[in-house]
Amino acid sequence: ARDDEGFEARDLDRSLALFRQAAALGDLTGLNNLGAMYANGYGVAEDDLAAMALYAMAARAGETQAAINLAYMLIEGPEAYRDPVEGYAWCLYGADRTEPNNKPGYQADCRYLRGQIDQDSADAAVERVADW
Repeated sequence: ARDDEGFEARDLDRSLALFRQAAALGDLTGLNNLGAMYANGYGVAEDDLAAMALYAMAARAGETQAAINLAYMLIEGPEAYRDPVEGYAWCLYGADRTEPNNKPGYQADCRYLRGQIDQDSADAAVERVADW
């Protein structure tokens, strides 16, 4: 059976198992991808807090896509978990540290997210990133 996104259930189960295994071994892409499965409810119950925790673990270890994913959740995610300063800081962190060919896309993400927060929050985020 296919879900709304067109994924086969067996594909989701296999992906979930592989991402869990990779995450358990400390693979940063695996952590990020497992976070995405929780964020979107792919093969698991949607769980924003679990997704954010997985993104944060990967981002703190240098996974730039996880930093961007975490940024979006902190700025636009569930109201209870929002922290615009932290979110924008993670976006800046990811954009600064990504591969050169990814920079334009990440910088566009940061410009978009910057538009979602006030100037004081943006200034605080820039200061926070400078301390990392």
